[in-house]
Amino acid sequence: MFYEAILKTGNKTSEQLREKALQESWIGELTNKDVKEMMEYYNTLDGLKVIVGEAVFGEGYTLIAWGDEADEKIKEAFYLMEQDGYFGAYIDDRERFERDWESKDYDNNAGMNFDKDDVEIISALGKKDS
Repeated sequence: MFYEAILKTGNKTSEQLREKALQESWIGELTNKDVKEMMEYYNTLDGLKVIVGEAVFGEGYTLIAWGDEADEKIKEAFYLMEQDGYFGAYIDDRERFERDWESKDYDNNAGMNFDKDDVEIISALGKKDS
C-alpha cells in the first residue's frame, strides 16, 4: 500500500535519539557527533511531502518517491546518510555525490525508513493486494 504523506521528523531531542539507538541493537550507543548528524538528517526531512510504502520489515514506512519540490532536501538527507563512518560511501566527498546524483548514478541500497510517528498520512494511493 502506498500513501501520500508529510514527514514529521523534526525537533527530536538527543535523548530521544540515544534511547532509540539503544533499543535498536544494531546501532548501539551514539556519540555526540552521531547525534548531531542524525538531528540534521531528521530536521532536513521535516515537513516534506512524499510517497511512502508500508515497511517490509517491522512497522513504519519506507520512502518510495518525492516531487521536484522536495528533491534538494531529499538529496541533502541522502548525503547526510552517506557520512556514516560504517556504511557511508561518500564520506566528505560531496563533489562525487553531487555528480552521481545529477547523472542518476547514485544508488543507496539502504533507502529511508521512518517510524509511524514520523509520518502523517494524507491519503492512500493504492490498495493492498490480498
